[in-house]
Amino acid sequence: MEVSKWVCGDRQGTLNPAPERIHDTSDTKVQDLVQKLDEASIDSSTLGQLNWPLIDIVYTLEVEGTAAEQLWKQLRAISIDTGYWPVIVADEDELDGLVDNISCHLEFDSESKTWSPRKKSYFSEDIVFEEADNVVRVVRELKDLEGDSEPLDLDGSGAVSPTPEDFIVAGEKMNMDKWLDLKCAVNQEIDEEFEESDWPYDVAPDDSLQALQTWDPDVGSRELDSVFILLVHADHSWEVPAKLLYGGWNDCPVPQVHVGFLKRWFRLHDAEIISVGRATIEMRVGKPPGSRDEALELAREQFVYCPDCVDQGAGSVPSLAAELLNGRIWHFWWD
Repeated sequence: MEVSKWVCGDRQGTLNPAPERIHDTSDTKVQDLVQKLDEASIDSSTLGQLNWPLIDIVYTLEVEGTAAEQLWKQLRAISIDTGYWPVIVADEDELDGLVDNISCHLEFDSESKTWSPRKKSYFSEDIVFEEADNVVRVVRELKDLEGDSEPLDLDGSGAVSPTPEDFIVAGEKMNMDKWLDLKCAVNQEIDEEFEESDWPYDVAPDDSLQALQTWDPDVGSRELDSVFILLVHADHSWEVPAKLLYGGWNDCPVPQVHVGFLKRWFRLHDAEIISVGRATIEMRVGKPPGSRDEALELAREQFVYCPDCVDQGAGSVPSLAAELLNGRIWHFWWD
């Protein structure tokens, strides 16, 4: 983006992916956060902020890659007290991807040289369908189930609707079984892939965080020297995609669908977001599936939620199931 300044009502800031280091600690929210970090023996000297439009201010910490997972666990342990959910983000390039996601909901004013919320939804152009087409009817039913998926600036005040909180409420109420059935009705290859039942005995789960890895042409995959940890104002892990307005592009679901699945998987598998990137989500799992049947059913859900888990990852639903069986880290990637 050539111009990074934005204005939403009384709020303003930049779309710069680099966190702004906090030097003025007179803000009561910052004071409270720093105090709770200090009480937990967490170094707050790198505390910064991302002041992006449409969402709450996101605070950041910078940490060595080798220490990131342990710091995430410490921040997770005090998340109820702080009110912020920790999310590992690899580097500024990944932060820039999150900016791009938010910028889908903005438009540029050439006179004021600023970005502001779109008056019309970015994805709302009407397409003429043949109503007799059964797939079209299913798609419309799917859209009705999901509801509104993009925030709109209704009056120029910067107050958008639906808000991230609206997406959370919608996602928590959504019938995810119906969503799965509708997606399968649209794409019959999903169930055809699921019927392939040969179990791959040579596949094991990958329990390493890909967000902490980078590719070095000299040595291959290596751990990043440093990463960011975002502190997102959220009570629960499943709220994070809505709080970041994450999704709604390519095959990546809209925010409320993320909310619905992540809450479902927290309830069933104690799965929580640990990292987010330009097109990735990783989850830390407390109760992974312990049987093949359970792993296969979960793999089907994850294939519908994130087709690239199979198409550009495991290669088949049974292979994905083998990765999920007793696996402690789940990887999602939308190309």
